[in-house]
Amino acid sequence: PPLHEFLPSVEELRIKKATKGLSKRETEELKAAEEWAEHNPMIGTRGVRLGVVKPGLYAMQVRALLRAAAALRKKGKNPIVEVMIPLTV
Repeated sequence: PPLHEFLPSVEELRIKKATKGLSKRETEELKAAEEWAEHNPMIGTRGVRLGVVKPGLYAMQVRALLRAAAALRKKGKNPIVEVMIPLTV
């Protein structure tokens, strides 16, 4: 999916900022969403290219996967974590 589907709406955050104000987290989210906004998101940064441009993203995703697996283990489940990396040239 395109990157914009994972980011908060810049327009909605700007409206909230103008009317009610933003929390610290929302201010950070607005800044990130503005930095990553793309003219044409359907042909923009996604997949492996996104990880190359923003290397910390892979580490964050792996941490999230491992935390989720650990939480399931605590509940007595046996999660099997798999990561698919597409072949890219």
